[in-house]
Amino acid sequence: MKDSNYPENNSIKTTFNSHLYKISISILFGLLGFFVNFHTIIFPFGDYTAAILFGLLFPMLITLSWGWKYGLLSALCGGCQTMWWLWGPSNGYAIFLVVPPFTLWIIWHGIFAELRRKQKVRKWWLSMYIVEIPFRILNSINLLTISRWAITLNPPSWSWASNAPNTIPMPFSVFVTIKQAVVGFIILLLADVLLNLRHIRRFFKLKEDLVKSNTGYIISASILLGALFWIFDSIFSSLAFYTNKSFLDLLALNTPSYILFVRIAFIIACLIGGLLVSRLMQKQLKNKVALQQSEIKYRTLYDSFRDAIMILTKERGFISGNPAAVKMFKCKDEQELIYRSTVDLSPEYQPDGILSAKKAKQMMQIALEKDFHFFEWKHQRIDGKEFFANVLLTKIELQGKELLQATVRDITERREAEEELKKRNRQLEAFNKIAVDRELRMIDLKKEINELLIKLGKEEKYKIAE
Repeated sequence: MKDSNYPENNSIKTTFNSHLYKISISILFGLLGFFVNFHTIIFPFGDYTAAILFGLLFPMLITLSWGWKYGLLSALCGGCQTMWWLWGPSNGYAIFLVVPPFTLWIIWHGIFAELRRKQKVRKWWLSMYIVEIPFRILNSINLLTISRWAITLNPPSWSWASNAPNTIPMPFSVFVTIKQAVVGFIILLLADVLLNLRHIRRFFKLKEDLVKSNTGYIISASILLGALFWIFDSIFSSLAFYTNKSFLDLLALNTPSYILFVRIAFIIACLIGGLLVSRLMQKQLKNKVALQQSEIKYRTLYDSFRDAIMILTKERGFISGNPAAVKMFKCKDEQELIYRSTVDLSPEYQPDGILSAKKAKQMMQIALEKDFHFFEWKHQRIDGKEFFANVLLTKIELQGKELLQATVRDITERREAEEELKKRNRQLEAFNKIAVDRELRMIDLKKEINELLIKLGKEEKYKIAE
């Protein structure tokens, strides 16, 4: 039996708790949406009235946060089912073509929400406002054709819709189509605004987005502005225009429909403005974060190089150097390295045998003209010891300025090894010369001895074999 403390068991338990939480909230939000839809806000438009079903917001929040499966659960638990009761008696057979699209709407946005989460780079065509357009087109076709045909089959056989009409004016169908499209975008806007707020994201256990968290105050400010407008308009109207009504009546208890429409329109305008400003700031913050991350990666790589890497200008010398550069020059820190390079490039500083300031600037000028330059360099460390290095100067641009990056490799050991090799070769050549000279002298001596022996008549006895 495995211990419950094993990581895989804890992972299974965490996953189960997460699913249980999501299922519970999805059902709860579905029920909330069901009851909220029975308390709609109605606006009169001539002979017609438009009702905003704010209960649809609840399953939409679920599907945008957790995907279409949980969104479908929330929709089936009531969030998109209120219309069976609200519109059933007046639509008859058409109810089967008018109500199911609301559930399909939730599934549609849930699918695209999952696609957005899988994309590393946000695609503009996956925006919820863009993907809403093709759905609205399909739904409009349904409302203007198939649903109108279904109404002609009325009245249905069930009693609760026995008074359903069998004809409907085309202007009314167009009005309903426009109303549903507007309400759909309003619901998406509200969901978008809410999911930008830190506390809402935490409630849905969404991934912490520092960029959204840092711009969430803009959304909050736009909501606050709309709320303040609502309150101050109620106060001003009760004092100036509707003296027969109290502040509470104009605030919520008995607000005229057209005033309610103006206030809601103002709040929506505030939310749209806040959302646009928030998106703009989010883009700027993302670029800033990306730049900071890029700088951190570059700095990490910059600091980890074994070769000395330095950024310099023709006039000032080094302006930064990595730890390898500090170590190479035997400096205490980067500041001492920068100070020393400024002194080295001054006209007064020109020690014997060291690359002069004039020559150094010539090298820099070549690199600036040709984008890079490679040469060998002799310099002194802080302790006075000289060292040799290969230097690659590369032109770079930083914040619109032309700079040089110097990649310096200490080749002192190699140069010392080369000098030692040359010394050994010279010694070997000297020894070889001595050996050759000795061999030639021995041959000459043998010849002289043989000649002397011949003269003495003892050639046969003492002849030395050559």
